[in-house]
Order: sequence, then C-alpha cells, then structure tokens
Amino acid sequence: MKILITAANLIPLRGGGEKSLFSFLKRLSKDHEVTVMTPHSEEISEFVRGYKLKGIKKPFYFHFLKSFFKINFQNWWWHKILIKTLEKNDFDLILVQGILLPSIIDLPIKKIIFMRGVGQFAPNIDFVNPKKCKKSFFRYLPLIFKIQYPLVKHYRERCIESIKKANMVISNVNFLRKIIVFYTGKESLLLNSEINLLDYKIKKRKNPKKILFINPTFYKGVDIMYGIAKKLPEKEFLVVGSSDILGKKLYNSLTNLPNVKSIGKTQNMRGAYKETHLLVNPSKCYEGFSRTPTEAMVNGIPSIVSGFGGLPEVVENSGEIIKDIFDINQWVEKIKKYDSEGYYSKKSELCKKRIKFLKRENKRQYNQVVKLINKLIQKK
Repeated sequence: MKILITAANLIPLRGGGEKSLFSFLKRLSKDHEVTVMTPHSEEISEFVRGYKLKGIKKPFYFHFLKSFFKINFQNWWWHKILIKTLEKNDFDLILVQGILLPSIIDLPIKKIIFMRGVGQFAPNIDFVNPKKCKKSFFRYLPLIFKIQYPLVKHYRERCIESIKKANMVISNVNFLRKIIVFYTGKESLLLNSEINLLDYKIKKRKNPKKILFINPTFYKGVDIMYGIAKKLPEKEFLVVGSSDILGKKLYNSLTNLPNVKSIGKTQNMRGAYKETHLLVNPSKCYEGFSRTPTEAMVNGIPSIVSGFGGLPEVVENSGEIIKDIFDINQWVEKIKKYDSEGYYSKKSELCKKRIKFLKRENKRQYNQVVKLINKLIQKK
C-alpha cells in the first residue's frame, strides 16, 4: 500500500511535532511504501536515508511570518501541487499534519489528519482556552490578526472543513480529542507521541541540582519562570533554548540572574538532563502531547507543569500540576516539596512507572491505528 505524507514543518526535526510525525512515518514504512512530500528545499532523500522511505522535494516559499494571506495562498497553491502529484502516482491515501490542513480538501483520495495542537481552531492564540474561542474568536485575536480577521476566519473555516471531510483523524492527547469533537463533532483516534528511551536516557546522574526550563519563549512561560527563579535565589536553574520577540526582554532578565545558567539551543539534551533535579514547564499554551516531561521521566526526573492542554494527562501523579499558573507562590511551594529526599524518591519511582505505562499504551495505540488504516486502505 502506498501512503503520501505531507507537512509544512517536518525537515529538519526541530520540535516535538516534527519528531513525532517522523517517528510515526518510520513505523508505517515497515509495512507500507511511504513517501514524504514537503515544501522545503532540503534534500529529503538524504534525510530519509536508512529508512524504507522516499522523498519528494517541492521547493516553495513557505515562510509564514504573520500573514494569513500568505498562509491561505500557500494552501491553495499546495493543493494544486498535490493534485498534480496524485495524477502522476497511485497513492492509496494521504496523511497531513499542521498548517497544510486546508490543502487536502476535496482531493480524490482517502485522507488522514494528524492533529497535534489547537492552532487550527485558534490560530496564533493557542494560549486562550480554545472553547472560549468558538464564539468569541475575534475578541481574543492580537491586533495584527484582528486586521486580517477575514483571512484568519477563512483559514480556520477551511481547517474545520478539512477535519470534517477527512476519513480519519488522529489526536495525540485526549484533551485535543475533546476539542475536535467540540468544534467539528468528529471523533478521533488517540495516538500519544512515541518516546525513544535511548535518545534521552542517562546512565548515571551524579547529585544533580538544577531546575530545568526548556524553550524560554513568551508562550512557554518565560515570565513565570523569571518570577520563580527570582523567588528562589538559593536554587540553581538551567535554561535550554532561545526566546522569541515577545519574551526576549524577560529572557534576558531571567538569564542575567546569578542563579540561572543558559546554554542556548543544543542537540545534546542528555547533557542537560544529567544536571537536572527537576523539570519545570510553565506553558501558557493549550498544547497537545508534550514530550519534555516524558524525556525527563525516562531518567526518573519529576516535572512540575501547568494545568493547560495535554500536560496534566502526560504527567498525572508522577509530578505536580499547577492550575493557577500565574501564582508564582504555587510553583515555589511545589518546588520546595522536592527538597525532601523521601518525597523526591517516591515521585522519581512514579516517573519510571509512568514512562513504562506510556510506552505500553503507545504501542497498543499504534497497533490499533495501523489496523484501522489498513482497513481504510482496503475499503472501496
């Protein structure tokens, strides 16, 4: 069976969305002929070398910036490219993820959508509860998007139409499944992100003391993290990644604190986890399945996370969940609980149990999804 995978953001593997989709298509390629098609100029054949995958390179200007005219136009143009590709190849189905959802509407092929976040229902405002955005969409848009409201609304409506017309929708957390039903009435299959233990497992951590914060952007809670680090001068903090325009000022304030060490972007997360005592994720986004707590869990590192989106169902009782994320005192109080060796040891063991459970569940979910994909392909 021949499967075409398309996504605007896949190569290189920068974030969790790209890594999860690539893991999924690698697994699919064991039993199916999988072709990857992206608008990037990188050499896909080099990227997929070593896997039973093919790459189609379609160089195209896909810098999204803040223009929804550009996003809508690029979806329209990508739709034309997909039609031509389907005419030249005998694919059995197409799978899409991310910003290119509208490009697959009305294609003469079976369609699967892989949902990883709420951005299609609340474009660029995924820090607002997506249920609030259904009727008061315009109210929550930043000024730059209020000006473009007809274009943003068009993109959102096309995404919803694409989901409704899809033959199958896959979500990476139950939170997202509920949001999809809320907006479209369509049920979706659950498939948590795959966790590769070998990528993050540390053989031995020698008395780690640092509190880790990854991706210090405005939407990931750099302002909250600054408040936490300032209130806990006796604690050591490690910051990994770079900030965005909105969070740059607070990022500079955070990294200038004497108890904060920043290492910028790194591909060696093992080195970071080797120094980590606790992971703190104060995200303000209603995101899907978050990989960072699972990466920490592999090493028995507990996480303290915000109660937004899919974070609570990833962590559950292996860590702490903060409901009022802007109350710095709640974060400080939870962090101090881990000064107790007994409490830390208990939570560390729960992390190891949790990661084993998630691994088993992911395997079960994947087998179920693949079984249903095979049925969909065979169905006339």
